[in-house]
Amino acid sequence: MEIVEVYRSFWRPSCEERALVLHAMGIASQTASNGRDWALFVAAEQEMDARAQLKRYERENPPRARPAPPEPLHRGAWTGSLGYACVVLAVGFLAGNGAFNTDWLDVGALRSMPVRAGETWRRTFAR
Repeated sequence: MEIVEVYRSFWRPSCEERALVLHAMGIASQTASNGRDWALFVAAEQEMDARAQLKRYERENPPRARPAPPEPLHRGAWTGSLGYACVVLAVGFLAGNGAFNTDWLDVGALRSMPVRAGETWRRTFAR
């Protein structure tokens, strides 16, 4: 029985995937390596059917698109993080030292009497 090569690739999984396609169609095949690349072989009398099935498989399964490269980093992006950290530290420092002669925790507390008296901003900013 004469065998012929119907597919060749540098990757073994690629050959095995096509061998599975041929097996599903009832065409016996075998993969082999020559040390550098892989090949898929079928019996000479099934060559035309195998090539037709592999061609159909290639049409139905185009190469997968590669994912888009990640967005490039922006040079000044770290300044926003630094600004945020400075604001958080400044608020903590000012609240801890009683800046503006005010107890910041007491001012920020939600109490019903001041809200009823018209300090509606407390509903939004109270913790």
